[in-house]
Amino acid sequence: MNNLTKRTLSGVAFVVVTLGALFAGKLTTFLLFLFFALATQREFYHLVWTPAQRSRKLIVAGLLAGGTFYFLVLIQCFLRRHPFFPSPFDASLQMIAQSMMENRAWYLHYSLKYGLSLCLFLLFFIGGWLTLRSKNESPFADWGKLILGFLYVSLPFAFVPYLLRHQTSYLLFPLLITWVNDTGAYCVGSLFGKHKLIPSVSPGKSVEGFIGGLFFSMLFGVAFFAFFKLGDLSCPFTYLRGAFLGLVLGLVAVLGDLVESRLKRSLGVKDSGRFLPGHGGFLDRFDSLLFTLPAAALLYAFL
Repeated sequence: MNNLTKRTLSGVAFVVVTLGALFAGKLTTFLLFLFFALATQREFYHLVWTPAQRSRKLIVAGLLAGGTFYFLVLIQCFLRRHPFFPSPFDASLQMIAQSMMENRAWYLHYSLKYGLSLCLFLLFFIGGWLTLRSKNESPFADWGKLILGFLYVSLPFAFVPYLLRHQTSYLLFPLLITWVNDTGAYCVGSLFGKHKLIPSVSPGKSVEGFIGGLFFSMLFGVAFFAFFKLGDLSCPFTYLRGAFLGLVLGLVAVLGDLVESRLKRSLGVKDSGRFLPGHGGFLDRFDSLLFTLPAAALLYAFL
């Protein structure tokens, strides 16, 4: 089985699982992306620390801070809008949801207060203490890697509940646009690529593939709106906004891909892991999404 076949089959399987979770219910989506967030953050830590340098305590502190922040955003969005568990699939959580809604002010105050306190405590106080006790040659670099793992991975994934608090299309669009851009760039670059984009960072990317990815992203932005309009479904876009969002998110997706490529190149590795055959690890799969999720949230706020 060649690399293209492996890449296609594993990519399709991943998309099917992710979209299946998205349409199965918001609770399923939250749990799946929590798993993705923690797995990606763990992979990042294993990437930037060699086996001899790794501190299990630092990694656990970073993962606890990331998971806590994800749930903090989830609870805040949940209480400020409406219950996230309306479907029959999530009926078992209705009692919990009702209790939280009845005590909304209490939960909002204390989840924010103690949630942020725990994140700061884990990242700065525990991280600082473990840095002082570290036997590595660059202990403050270890502290920086701990915090960077939170900012680079956990923070972007926390936009998943933020986007879903509005409607499914708010999250579905950046997910699909990221995959369309990546697939379009790969196909066009494989067929017509002659001029290297940034060979010192990512030798396999071409200018033709870059342009092709942006073209398909804009095309998909228009098609996405048309699909929702024809189906008489709620959608936050017009044709022009769909094309503009496709263009901007396509550019941001390429930036995220190149940043992760630069990271791997600086560490002397080809793939961040072995999560998907033909794609690499979790970080390889979500490198663009780490940039498109916050970018989509910002664009929605201003458009």
